[in-house]
Amino acid sequence: PVGSVWFAPREQHGEKYAFLYAIKLDEEHRGRGLGRQAMQLLEDEVRAQGFDRIMLNVFGGNERARSLYRGLGYDEAAVHMLKAI
Repeated sequence: PVGSVWFAPREQHGEKYAFLYAIKLDEEHRGRGLGRQAMQLLEDEVRAQGFDRIMLNVFGGNERARSLYRGLGYDEAAVHMLKAI
């Protein structure tokens, strides 16, 4: 194993979907396209389980992950903003 993927089925407002809780790759295996491959395998598994959507959260400052998700066709559904005062 070089990492892990944690997802589970969820339901909101009567709509069912898969929620990606975490995807982690060991540091020494990053930058080789394995995150993209893991996400594509996740999509195959989610589809096989009868879901047609995956939702996830990603921190705004995590540009590497956001770039990966955008490159795979994920759209932003919400943006939370914060200001320390």
